[in-house]
Amino acid sequence: MNISIQDFLPVLNIVLLVALAIGGIFAYRKGYSQEAGAIQERVITALKDEVDTLRDKVDDLEKERATQDRVIATIRYALKSHGLRVTIAGDFVTLQDTANKSKTTTHIQPAQAQPIALGDDDDA
Repeated sequence: MNISIQDFLPVLNIVLLVALAIGGIFAYRKGYSQEAGAIQERVITALKDEVDTLRDKVDDLEKERATQDRVIATIRYALKSHGLRVTIAGDFVTLQDTANKSKTTTHIQPAQAQPIALGDDDDA
């Protein structure tokens, strides 16, 4: 039972080839798993950034709404001091002149109109 190196080399070659193939499969799966984890982390980070941005926008809109509510209240107060009473109910605005007992109701226009910018004067 004399085994020579020439008889053993093809077997060694096959064993090394199979081991290399199995190692390649494991390396590919590990790399794929790591890449999937990295992608998942990037997506989570991007979504968190987007949520933070949306929260900031909501906060800004809430502040803007509070400012608009104060402006409307100021306008109503000023008109009331001149004998005009403004009532806002749903989609309608009613303007009542207490001196003449006249009443005008107007439907609020859809949101296509641009908001009036500061310093923009329609009466000028």
